Amino acid sequence: MLIAVWAVGLLLLVLWSASMWVAYLGWTMLAALPWSQAAEAARSIQLPPLLELWLGDAWREWLGAMAPLLEWLMRTLQGSAGWLEGIVPVALIILWGAGAIGLLAVTAVAAVALGWWRRRRRGHPAAAA
Repeated sequence: MLIAVWAVGLLLLVLWSASMWVAYLGWTMLAALPWSQAAEAARSIQLPPLLELWLGDAWREWLGAMAPLLEWLMRTLQGSAGWLEGIVPVALIILWGAGAIGLLAVTAVAAVALGWWRRRRRGHPAAAA
């Protein structure tokens, strides 16, 4: 059981690390695009057919209503892209480290709690029955 706790904890750590790498690669690809091209790409987002059926025209209306906000956001990002390009990788490393420490701490606490529970159960023969 203790091996299972650590296996799950380490698997979650691997998934957490992979998600941070994907976020970093996504940011790298986004930062390489011209911002005007990114704004146009946001307007032409196509949903999968199943979601298109479920959401209907509400999706297009929402995207149309969000267009001014997206354009403002793209102009803001374009003005500060150099600053963001430097700070986002550092923020992702800090976020990854905090998440990794948290996952390892939760796994260690779960392992200690499991060991304590098993010792307590062995000490009381009536509880084992």
